[in-house]
Order: sequence, then structure tokens, then C-alpha cells
Amino acid sequence: MIKNLYSSPIYTSNSSKELLDEVRSFISKISIPSEIRANSTKGGFQSDSKIFEYNDKSIINLKRFIATEVAKYWPHIYEALTGQKSESNVPAFDLWGWVTSLNAGGFNSPHIHPRSTISGVFYLQTPFEIIKNVDNNFSGWIGSMDPRSNSQIWPLSSHLNYFFVPPVEGSLVLFPSYLQHFVPPFNAKDERIAIAFNLRHKTTQLLK
Repeated sequence: MIKNLYSSPIYTSNSSKELLDEVRSFISKISIPSEIRANSTKGGFQSDSKIFEYNDKSIINLKRFIATEVAKYWPHIYEALTGQKSESNVPAFDLWGWVTSLNAGGFNSPHIHPRSTISGVFYLQTPFEIIKNVDNNFSGWIGSMDPRSNSQIWPLSSHLNYFFVPPVEGSLVLFPSYLQHFVPPFNAKDERIAIAFNLRHKTTQLLK
């Protein structure tokens, strides 16, 4: 028998163009308070963590989209965290999120999201230069780092140290909150704008 342990599943999905357009339009029209605490965003803007508290149709629809995709992701993250197949429904989650905007030269330093189960990001605007990966170094992409530090004691030549996902407009990325992630600096004329978020399950069932 073989059992895969300590995996870190990353999930990607694409929203409809209608959802992307309405969320992008709403964000462009409001004044969002900035986060006053220290954070990983350098060379840009990060809002406070209350973006999902707005009672706007676009935000309500975005929350519904996230909930639908989390339901698909849940069996995989559950098995990764417990080593067991999920036999129950998706638990209730607390959800909070914030807007991030990076300018040319901006980046997110490596970090994790404590006190949450699942983290994610929804991309609103990505400069052309980032998507085309013109420098071939994944500038402006979201990167994750191998959490199995001991696996590098005597690594294979093809050992996967980093994994990058392109920030395609309208795409959603979900990953375990313990997974260290970052955004390398990029050079582009336009801003890179996204909504990042955390989900924390409301039950201790996962730990039993």
C-alpha cells in the first residue's frame, strides 16, 4: 500500500468575464482604507481586511464564486491535512479579504497566513508584461515554496523548490494557508491588482 502524505494542493479556476468586470468596476469606484499594520506588500498598496463586508452585488457574487470553488477544493485540502478522505460536507468558514495593488518594482515578500485554513487570491488586473513572462523569471507571478524543508537534505536534481502560477485576470487560486508564498518584483507600466483572502473553518472537526 502507498499513502501520499503532507501534500500541498494548489487549485486554480476561472471566473466569468461578467464577474471580473463587475468586481473590477466596483473596486475602481470606492475609497478603500489602507492596512495600518506591517504586511508583506512592498512597493504598492494593501487595504484593510474588510472588502467582503461591502453589501454590493459584485462582492456578493464574488463570495458565491469563492464558496463554489472552495467546495471543489475542500476534499483535497482535507486529505492533505488529515491523511483521510473527506466524508462530510464542507464546513462553515469565516472569510476576510483585502485589495492589493503592486506598482513596477513592487513585490510580496515570502510569508504564510496564520490562523486560517485556506488562502486565496482573485486577480483583477495584470499587466501584459507579467502574463507574457517576458523576462522568463516569473516576475509578478505568485510563487510558492516547498514546505518540506528536510526533503532538501539530499535533493534530486529535478527537486521542485518553487512553483509559480500566472496571475491571469479573472482567475482564482486557492492554497493551504501554511504554504509559504511570494510575488517577485516586476517591471510594467500598469498596476497589478488583486483581492487576497483567507478562510478559517469554524469547527474543530478537522482536528479530531
